[in-house]
Amino acid sequence: MTHSNRNLEAEISTETIWRTLLATALMGAIVVCFPTATSHHGLRLPFVWADLAVTYLAASWLCGGLVAGLIHRASLSWLVLWFHPLLLLVCLLAAPLMMEWYVTSWMLRMTVSVLIVVWVRCVLAMLLIESANLAVTTSSAWKQAFAVGVALVVPVLFEQERIEKGLTRLGERIDEQRLGSARQLAVEILAINPQARFRKQPLRLVERRLRAELLALQLECDSLSSSADQPAAALQKASLLAMRGESRDSEAIALRLVDQTPVAVEACLLLGTLSEERGEWPASRDWNARAQMLLKAESVRIPEEVRAWKGIAFAERKLGHRSAAEAAYLAALELAPNAETHFLLAQFYEDMQRAQEAAKHARAAISLDPASYRLLAESLIEKLLVNHTGCLSIYRAGPDK
Repeated sequence: MTHSNRNLEAEISTETIWRTLLATALMGAIVVCFPTATSHHGLRLPFVWADLAVTYLAASWLCGGLVAGLIHRASLSWLVLWFHPLLLLVCLLAAPLMMEWYVTSWMLRMTVSVLIVVWVRCVLAMLLIESANLAVTTSSAWKQAFAVGVALVVPVLFEQERIEKGLTRLGERIDEQRLGSARQLAVEILAINPQARFRKQPLRLVERRLRAELLALQLECDSLSSSADQPAAALQKASLLAMRGESRDSEAIALRLVDQTPVAVEACLLLGTLSEERGEWPASRDWNARAQMLLKAESVRIPEEVRAWKGIAFAERKLGHRSAAEAAYLAALELAPNAETHFLLAQFYEDMQRAQEAAKHARAAISLDPASYRLLAESLIEKLLVNHTGCLSIYRAGPDK
């Protein structure tokens, strides 16, 4: 009798494992395939960004444990095994409609994360009965309230910070005429918060303008195809492609121009910018350095030389070569002592925790171009006062010195 009971337990255990594996395959297929398939822009809805998805799932772990605990105690884990993947599929299919408003998009992200977390915890509880605490959490009221609070508040705070950083990067890309990547970033932010605003305008309107500008650039590129064998026209086309975000096509054209004297400097600078966009810091530094060497053999061309020094400085900074980065920034400042270069130095020194020098250059940027840099520089100085040593001397120097 005992032997037959053991066989029955083994059969039940095997059946449970197989059902769990099939349900896991179904859940995995839904999670992997449908977020992109339901998006009009190739985004992975509803989270869009991987770090945002991780934040929602992590914050939902405790809250999901409360739900999973109730399900596990009611012996309904087998229902969750199949019901949750189907419910998740419905949510993902409805994502394009629900992402039109921030409240519904937030609710969708929260629902999807809780569905996944509850499913995972119930599956773990089914497979590891002796470790049922994976699904059952304490029932004390304050801990339940804490779990719910974490699940609701933490993702929203992270989401807002992530959007603010995205809007800052969007401004940088627009200012640098990287319109293709700027529009892609705008689309991503709108997928998270359709009511987002950029520079006091609805971001949706900005995205439409970017789309129109990209179409105009495409038409201009097409008009240059007939004269692409001429170095100047080829360089112009490569620059237009880079603005559109077609970096590989732009790079292929620029590589053919680096040995053609009339456009070699511009081609090297363009290749340095393209490498920078991909995070290839050694290549970015080397292309800007090559442009710098070519400029020495030519007549003085200050704008191109300043651009080369800035490119070298940024690449060296990303590589962790602080002294080389500082030297390059100072060389750029010597050639172009304007507000932009002063503010770049202020950002560099702030990153290096050299507060007094950062504040000095931030104030110089304000004095040279208050309309463009006052808000940015004052924000940087406030960060210095809060985060860095030497705060007293910064405060004594005054905001306008």
